[in-house]
Amino acid sequence: MNLLNPYSSNSLFENFDRILSGLTGHGQTAERITETDEAFALSLDLPGVQKEHIDIQIENRTLTLKVDTKDDDQPFVSASRQTWKLPRNVDTTGISAALENGVFTLTLPKAEQDNATHTIAIS
Repeated sequence: MNLLNPYSSNSLFENFDRILSGLTGHGQTAERITETDEAFALSLDLPGVQKEHIDIQIENRTLTLKVDTKDDDQPFVSASRQTWKLPRNVDTTGISAALENGVFTLTLPKAEQDNATHTIAIS
């Protein structure tokens, strides 16, 4: 790092901006949503983030992901929040999360659908 030239290609601020933009969704963070017959999967690239930095909440079918990289060993703190409105066919009680090699994945199982045809009697 060239401390005399903060605009050099390997400056601390360039690396900080890259990390921050990746966490806040304004940069190169890749978001992938896939669907199978059984579930949806949401994957995000979160390099350098540990599971202790992640908080996931569901309220009123809204999924909120918060990432806070506050750490005693790091000179900077990065925090971001992202929300998704969940479709009605997601079983919110069966959602699972994993973080492996910088890739965060949420698995959102689909709810059982009652497709049975039946007649409603009028009283």
